[in-house]
Amino acid sequence: MAGSRRYSWLFGMLMLAGLGCLEEFNTLKESQMPRIAEGDPPGSGRNGLGPPVDRFNARALWDEYGSNILQADLGCKGKTLQVEGIIRTVAKDDRGRTYIGFQVFEPATVTASRLRTLSAKEKTWYQEGFPPLVICYLDLTEKNTSGDVKKGQAVQLTGRCLGRVKDPSGFKDYVVVLDSCRLKD
Repeated sequence: MAGSRRYSWLFGMLMLAGLGCLEEFNTLKESQMPRIAEGDPPGSGRNGLGPPVDRFNARALWDEYGSNILQADLGCKGKTLQVEGIIRTVAKDDRGRTYIGFQVFEPATVTASRLRTLSAKEKTWYQEGFPPLVICYLDLTEKNTSGDVKKGQAVQLTGRCLGRVKDPSGFKDYVVVLDSCRLKD
């Protein structure tokens, strides 16, 4: 009897902890992104980025955060990284800040019978391509050069890693965000 009480108590504590973690997430807005530098607003042109401490292709950076977020934060968060990849999108967020979204997965085709079994979100991914999963907000000094880059182009960016951000619209519900990014010449 004492053993079942112990497990009931443990189960109850786990349920309370789980309920406390439930949140409704809407479309991710730039205003909800984490901030690293306090003195200079992100994108202010005064980013003070040092040389990159590490280099990643976009897929490897996204995978790094998918496999072990704590280890990835220790190695990447708040640090200057160089990221290279193929542009999935160049757009502006709800505050008008320009960002480049990297393609992490190659476009894939599925059979029509398989497509019918997928969720609406998954159908969109397979028909139109996966959403960008590494998001790089450009520094204001790069604003004029953003028109020079196009979807499908391979580029290298240097920026400060803000880490993993929950995003229910993305594959596996997260994106990796960098700020104060500059295009490499």
